[in-house]
Amino acid sequence: MWILIGVLWKDIQKFYHRNYSYFDMSFLAVYSLEQFLLILFLTWYPESTSFWVASFALVVITTASLQKLTSDSRNRKINELYSKHLQLNYDLSDQFESCSQENSYLRNENIRLAKHIENLRKYIEKILNQGN
Repeated sequence: MWILIGVLWKDIQKFYHRNYSYFDMSFLAVYSLEQFLLILFLTWYPESTSFWVASFALVVITTASLQKLTSDSRNRKINELYSKHLQLNYDLSDQFESCSQENSYLRNENIRLAKHIENLRKYIEKILNQGN
């Protein structure tokens, strides 16, 4: 059984991370079922109240531990995605800065070349006007 869980663990994780709401609702259902069963067993077997209350406490603590484990996994996944987002944002910011500098350089080159073309145009007009 443990070997099977180990082999399928990545698939189980993917399923969990794609279905958070399903698991939240499932834990609510399990907690409700546990409480309902406690009431039933206390009603049917009142002479074993201590046993049922102790069993209920054990089952609820185990369920809460499983819920915490899944919640921690969710938080780790969120933190991992957030870290990736920050790194991507940092990388894009660097690329934007680089593109912005290149754009500024090209804009200045464009202005310089436009002035050069204007000077050439005036020079050519001057030469053409002297020939007339």
